[in-house]
Amino acid sequence: MVASSILYVVAGLFWGLEYIEGRGVVFCFMDPDWPRVQSGGQYVHIIWYALPLAAFVTVIISSLASALMRALTLCIKGKL
Repeated sequence: MVASSILYVVAGLFWGLEYIEGRGVVFCFMDPDWPRVQSGGQYVHIIWYALPLAAFVTVIISSLASALMRALTLCIKGKL
């Protein structure tokens, strides 16, 4: 339950990244005029900020999948 909450928060941060000319990469919800679109799709500028968030989510999902696979393996072998 905690892991899914963390994933939702990180996804929200990931979704909220935008590039604003003159300000750089910011979270869109920090802008006083939010929720309007200002970035115009300049995704090249946010890639270095988005990659750590994506890597974090990958690690979380991989560890959860690994734990699930171990539990399934033990269950199939009758040891769980």
